[in-house]
Amino acid sequence: MDTTLDSFRRLRERGFAHRFYEQLFVADRRVPRLFAGTDLARQRDLLEHGISMLLAYQRGSALGEIAMRRLALLHGPRGLDIDHDLYAIWLRVFLDVAGELDPEWTPELAAAWHAQLGASIAEMHRRGT
Repeated sequence: MDTTLDSFRRLRERGFAHRFYEQLFVADRRVPRLFAGTDLARQRDLLEHGISMLLAYQRGSALGEIAMRRLALLHGPRGLDIDHDLYAIWLRVFLDVAGELDPEWTPELAAAWHAQLGASIAEMHRRGT
């Protein structure tokens, strides 16, 4: 778990959120519509906070649990109703950008990120439906 936390610190120092949204917006034509009228500076802050909370959830944190409930409701059918296949695109873009920006990126680190974020996304989807 510490490897992803350390990686996330490095990513934040290198402008991860900005680069992530640049790549996410071109990854699928549906994505830009989802962010129409969104304050992207605030959204980048929310992304970083959300990832921190997903990592906290994976560590068994009570705060992470609360955040998981909120994220599941927000992104689920009673909230933003995000298409399930967009989560796979989100994860792919995350891993691509992280691999581009983290100078200590390895296949093992990619696998750790994939496992942790993949499990969190699956849990969000399960709770949101």
